[in-house]
Amino acid sequence: MTEHDELQDILSKAEEGEESRDKLGAPWVAQTNVSVKQWIVEGNDSFAATGETVKTLPAGMYKVSVDDRGVMHFRMTPVLTDKIIDLKDTASDEIIAGIRKFWESQAAFNKLGMLYKRGILLWGPAGSGKTVTVTILMRELVVAGGAVLFCENPHLTVHALEMLRKVENNRRLIVVLEDIEEIVHNFGEHTILALLDGEHQVANVVNIATTNFPERLGARIVNRPSRFDHVRKIGMPNDAARHAYLEATVPKGSPFCSDIHKWVEDTNGMSIAHLRELVVATMCLGEDYDTTIDRLKKMGTKVTSSSEFKSPVGMAPSPKANGRTSIANPAGI
Repeated sequence: MTEHDELQDILSKAEEGEESRDKLGAPWVAQTNVSVKQWIVEGNDSFAATGETVKTLPAGMYKVSVDDRGVMHFRMTPVLTDKIIDLKDTASDEIIAGIRKFWESQAAFNKLGMLYKRGILLWGPAGSGKTVTVTILMRELVVAGGAVLFCENPHLTVHALEMLRKVENNRRLIVVLEDIEEIVHNFGEHTILALLDGEHQVANVVNIATTNFPERLGARIVNRPSRFDHVRKIGMPNDAARHAYLEATVPKGSPFCSDIHKWVEDTNGMSIAHLRELVVATMCLGEDYDTTIDRLKKMGTKVTSSSEFKSPVGMAPSPKANGRTSIANPAGI
């Protein structure tokens, strides 16, 4: 076997996951995702050298940016959170179960000729558990080998999805639109609509949006299945959810364990953020429990999601201002 043939054999085995790095003695051969220096074909008889390349993006969560040269970059973004706790919340469990079922249903969509995508809009007061629900779905997808894109600029996200599909045409994706009302305010409703069901849609994707202010979203977003197929309120944690959080957070054997039932009663109407502060203040910082719970109650538990959001159609956008759709703000915020 010639040296060239031996090299090709090693590369072939590397693509199949065999350990070839040590034999090659070169860092550019990975075991499962071959990374090599290659040539870009610029035109007839014209080529340019690239850096290292990989066949697929590593499973992970990404933010997309464009540099001064117009080159798009997918930058892996770690998401730092407290440990994820299953709160046994009915609304959250329903959403999570629904997305798990969706990932198993591609054949059914294809059989009916339906575009394989899903849209979820979670609304509710700050601290109610929307982010926890989204984080669980993101982490499950990454563990399964998928990728998550955080949408900060809808126009850029549309182009990022197009680019990704040119390279990986069947990768499972989640697009996260956190605080979607802010994205609408900054970029206009039309850019969100183009992302959700415009002419450049992609398949094998779940779009997940969150908002504390559903009343700021127009009917074209809130009341249009195929953009958001499921609009669900995630309310403040109930007794069972607060008990699950405290039971999972307070170490077993701690003298505080016997107080959990009292803590559940005292935190009625409070958010997960309130519960976290109660645990941190009393168990990490040694503050007095009664003083802490009184402080948290004085901070107030006012629901920030509008109590006026009775209708699934939300509120209509006001006339365009400065070439951009302006969303009505009845709260005067």
